[in-house]
Amino acid sequence: MIEKSVSKSGLTSILINGIRYHSTYDPQKEAERFITKTIGNKQPSTVVLCGAGIGYIIDAVKKQFPFAKLIVIFYKKEFADLCAGKSGFFWYPGSGDDIKTFLYNAISELDLEGLQTIEWPQGTLLFPEISEQVHKGLSQIVKEKRGSIVTTIAMGRLWIRNSFLNFIHIDNVYTGNPIPGNSPVILTASGPSLEKSINSIKKWKDKLYIISLPSAVQCLMSHHITPDAIVMTDPGFYSMHHINWMDISSSVLFIPFSAATGIWKISCKVLFFTQPHFFEILLCEKSGLSFPPVPPKGTVAATALEIACNYADSDIIIAGLDLCYADMLSHARPHAFDTLLDTAATRVTPFYSQKYMRSSYFAPDYNCRNKIRTSLALQTYEGWFQSIREDHLARLIRLHPSPVAINRISCMETDEFEEYLFHKNEIPKSSMVKKIEHYPSRETRQRITKEILETWNAGIGQAIKEIKEAKTLTSLIQNNRLLELMYFLDLKGLTRTKRIVRLKGEAAGMEPALEMLDGSRQFVQRLYGKIEDSVLKAGKN
Repeated sequence: MIEKSVSKSGLTSILINGIRYHSTYDPQKEAERFITKTIGNKQPSTVVLCGAGIGYIIDAVKKQFPFAKLIVIFYKKEFADLCAGKSGFFWYPGSGDDIKTFLYNAISELDLEGLQTIEWPQGTLLFPEISEQVHKGLSQIVKEKRGSIVTTIAMGRLWIRNSFLNFIHIDNVYTGNPIPGNSPVILTASGPSLEKSINSIKKWKDKLYIISLPSAVQCLMSHHITPDAIVMTDPGFYSMHHINWMDISSSVLFIPFSAATGIWKISCKVLFFTQPHFFEILLCEKSGLSFPPVPPKGTVAATALEIACNYADSDIIIAGLDLCYADMLSHARPHAFDTLLDTAATRVTPFYSQKYMRSSYFAPDYNCRNKIRTSLALQTYEGWFQSIREDHLARLIRLHPSPVAINRISCMETDEFEEYLFHKNEIPKSSMVKKIEHYPSRETRQRITKEILETWNAGIGQAIKEIKEAKTLTSLIQNNRLLELMYFLDLKGLTRTKRIVRLKGEAAGMEPALEMLDGSRQFVQRLYGKIEDSVLKAGKN
């Protein structure tokens, strides 16, 4: 129950079930002192305010940090109603989205630079359950966004390069739903538990539509199981290394434009999907193409699950999704990484020594009781799987689950799996996809990519010129398309520039901004040259 009262300063105060939420003397001064004590002299770029009351703490943040982005989380709807118009980003229980969805949309990756989270103490005291829910959601979103930043810093330029090269060189593109209606689908990840399932999958493969991650293909093929579909998102060398020497001519390959290059050298049916990267969208718009959108999930397993849920109309069984190492065993065997370690083995660096060192490095958190290893990345992936959409959950079944549980997903063992499939009919393996007619010619696709790169090069050059002449970063800060491009071309430089400007002022950020723009322009020019070279080589062949 909320009761209003008048404080000694004349301002309104409130009580919740007889316990004060704001000061009965001067609630505004109390809020200002709290902000000073909590944040001090820091200059946050973004403030997440949890447990906001009836506006005093919001006003205090705005007064002390007028340029900071403010995200407000109320623990009661009545508080939000009393603060209408005070904050653009706000949430309260029952406001529509769940807390994780709200935070995911409200906090961008760049907001993490200078992010400050504060909670009004009375909110924690009076609404402990909501407070815990909010902090769990915030912790998971920050993990995911940080993971996205690390990935983008490492892969941003590669995504762009791959997108343009795949767009140009992949000529045979298909469309349609490859999964026969009412067919049980099994999604095979490459966790160690896949070895427990492999014989049953082989026995009943004619009754299953098999979707595989690239890292599980070798294990399947060694047991004479050819996956019906493969989902590949990784842009790096090893993604192709898993399938390079495999006969997957009968398989469908789901990829975004940004996946690893070289796919055009192998025989398979390519089905594109788009991730909401602006350059993928731009390629589709300029070529008049349209492919199903699948947002990136941070892990190919999550993307594959999303695709399976979107295309299939039956149960989806998940095998090998362990989210942990079995002691030092990271993947089901045989696996391409083991081959690489084996060939690199020497007398002083034997195979198992390398395997142990690798597992200790990539999964340092060891659970003695269950004899499993985890890492921050695996824990982040686990958090995503814990928040699978409700309409998908009822169809998901986990085969041979690992000690890392995924709440609300039902599980089964081998005997249940075989009994489940016993009464199912064999599914047709004939192709249910067709080649896209009137797909743009290679010459058209080359022209589109070169036009985009020429526009980028000119835009970056113009921004450099204006910054040098005007002695201000306005042409960068107010150009959303250029900022979006810099996010992928040099996120590290963009974050550094943002931090320097926030802490030291715009003048101090001039040099790092120009360095970032110049390096990005050089990359664009090199990519333009690479595309011209690849076009010439393709012409000779």
